[in-house]
Amino acid sequence: MTRMLTLVVGLMVTVAAAAAVKAGAMPPQYPERIVHVPAAEHEETIRTGTVAARHTNELISRDLDLGIRVSMGRKVASPTMPEAEVHSTFGHIFIIEEGGGTLVLGGELVEPKPRGTGDWVAASIKGGRRFQMKTGDMITVQVGMPHQWVEVPKSVSYLAIHTFPDKYQPKP
Repeated sequence: MTRMLTLVVGLMVTVAAAAAVKAGAMPPQYPERIVHVPAAEHEETIRTGTVAARHTNELISRDLDLGIRVSMGRKVASPTMPEAEVHSTFGHIFIIEEGGGTLVLGGELVEPKPRGTGDWVAASIKGGRRFQMKTGDMITVQVGMPHQWVEVPKSVSYLAIHTFPDKYQPKP
């Protein structure tokens, strides 16, 4: 009798677990992939803007399971500022690691030109909000939002977490 009861309870637990997984009550499965960026590599990218071993500024390549890409941005003193940009498929989270400068967000691109798939560039932004960024600051740049570094007294190094919201991705 005890054996039969154990078998029935075991079967009930198995069926309940299977139903829970199907209903989404159990944790999802995940890919067996972990990206670890050692502090020395991170610090190297802050100093140089490049991960020497990979000849890129990417700390984490675009990961479709996470929906992100992580790179290190580095801008040097004005007036060699980059063009203003807009991305139609991804946004950013910038975390200032070293230095600082003025970042303009919003407004509209002046005489925009397409660059690549879904990206636009321009020499400047009309309007927008100016943010004085310094070490330790963090800011978000929404998908489709113009952004441009306009004043950098010495240099600025920032971690750029690129976000890829599903609703903005091209449909197959």
